Amino acid sequence: MAVGSPPVVLEELRPEHWPEVARIYAEGISTGNATFETEVPSWEQWAEFEKALDYAGPLRTWQDSLYERTTSSSRFLMLDAPLSPMKIGRQPSREDRLDWSED
Repeated sequence: MAVGSPPVVLEELRPEHWPEVARIYAEGISTGNATFETEVPSWEQWAEFEKALDYAGPLRTWQDSLYERTTSSSRFLMLDAPLSPMKIGRQPSREDRLDWSED
């Protein structure tokens, strides 16, 4: 983090955060680049998906098979990245990148 930058604060995602998160998620869907989803899930659907990540069923078996092929894995939300949706308040677009090339 750069000198003089505000501290990074991590909070648990709660229902009252959902309207803003859903708005940013919708912008990501509209780009066609951020997700395979076509609709913004409800808070309840999102919560069920998050629970599935810790579920000890078929999804866990699949995840474990992927982890066996990797050296490390982690999920995180990049709040302090220059183009983080949480920092700029929207899903970044190609035009936001200064060095974008199709190479």
